[in-house]
Amino acid sequence: MKLVPLIAMFLAACAFLSAFMLHWDYPYPYHQDEWQHLAISSSYASRGYNDQINPYSGEPFAHYDLESGFHLLVSGMLVIEGSDGVLMQKYLAGTFNAITCLILFFSLLRILKDLQAAAAGAIAFIMIPTNVNILGKDYFLPLTVAFLLVYMFFGIVSDKNIESGKKTILAALICLSLLFVYPPALIMVLVSSAPFFAFNFRKVRIGWWQLALVACGIAIIAIFIWKGHPISSISYMLGLLVFEPGWGKLETTFFIPALFGFGSMVFAAIGLYSVFYGNAKRLKFFGIAAMFALGITAFFIVFRYSVVLPYSRAVLFSMLSLCPLAGAGFLEAKKYIEDKLHLNAYSYLLLLVLLLNFIPYQHQIDYSRYKQAGITDADYAALMWAKDNLPKGASIAVPYLATSAVYPISGLKVLGLVPGPVEAGSQPDAFRFFSSDCETQKTILIENKVQYIISRSKLACSTYKVIYSENDFIYQLI
Repeated sequence: MKLVPLIAMFLAACAFLSAFMLHWDYPYPYHQDEWQHLAISSSYASRGYNDQINPYSGEPFAHYDLESGFHLLVSGMLVIEGSDGVLMQKYLAGTFNAITCLILFFSLLRILKDLQAAAAGAIAFIMIPTNVNILGKDYFLPLTVAFLLVYMFFGIVSDKNIESGKKTILAALICLSLLFVYPPALIMVLVSSAPFFAFNFRKVRIGWWQLALVACGIAIIAIFIWKGHPISSISYMLGLLVFEPGWGKLETTFFIPALFGFGSMVFAAIGLYSVFYGNAKRLKFFGIAAMFALGITAFFIVFRYSVVLPYSRAVLFSMLSLCPLAGAGFLEAKKYIEDKLHLNAYSYLLLLVLLLNFIPYQHQIDYSRYKQAGITDADYAALMWAKDNLPKGASIAVPYLATSAVYPISGLKVLGLVPGPVEAGSQPDAFRFFSSDCETQKTILIENKVQYIISRSKLACSTYKVIYSENDFIYQLI
């Protein structure tokens, strides 16, 4: 086992680089959701959490912040680091990716007691694809932190000494954290672990601390969903748990074995058998989680809507659950080669099966990246100039895909916003602004009380005055 530290460091480095490669020559947040979550966190860092103001519009939020734990975490980082976080964020997805990979690796090593099997599960995690539809580990989002917490939870619950009071308290604290970071992940965790706690209720030591944490969680959920009347509250809760087509804007379906990788899927299928009928029963939670998430994806394909998790997130959580199963499946295959075929010296070659993951899947390629990144270096420079030279709280029109970057960089409000976790301004006006004639542009600006424009090319409208012209142009309405 002397190789364990070296292999762990190698896997952590690969996990970090797999996410960081996106930012190798692009130093900014990539996904629109990243920008908008950063905007909320920046607003908390500057205004305080109690000031629940939409950063892009300056108006109160229309609903509770259901991912407040993530936003408070990031806002704390911004306060400590002392910057707007835009250029810092490129390291965060990779860092959390590496930590999550290590948690999975050491959990599998403890449970399976096989270095190669633990590495196989970690490699399957590293190779989980990311795209702009399902999101994934290459972006720094609430999901990224949820991955880490989910693996921590299952690492604890899979422990032989889970009956310990301290372990159950820690598991309950992780559940409480998931409630604030990404509530759908908490539902997946509770559903997947319910059979264990049901069958082992008398063995698990539950004291006042555990009961207090459960009561706290129930009270918080009740506060979140209460709308003044039981029927209104139930309707609101159902609205949070039912997802119709179009929820994810970029709506499509995937063939999960090809998306996850045929090599990883071969091992995961063997592992799924192993956790129920073989020697990996301590990973049964992942088997239940995988079937739960895959069941949601199948339900969506048949009925065209999903419950509990939106289809795209269910796809992601299914792959997250299949990674430990891939490690268990590798171990089963390895034992077969060693015990039945007596080819002990060649069992490590099973890892080559993971090369099947490199078979290209065109649908993943099509959705892997935006056709155009949100901002350019010139946009960033222009927004930094606007931050220092335009009135605080001013509104500005920018190229449509750059709208989410406005507040995190400049602190300014927007004409409209790309759909995402936040809604602000007039999205249709923001979309059509630069394709409109001068008279229509003027009408849009006046109706939305916007005085400034950032354009990547010269605008020939007589009602605009140039106030900045370094690659990008900033105009003021006169």
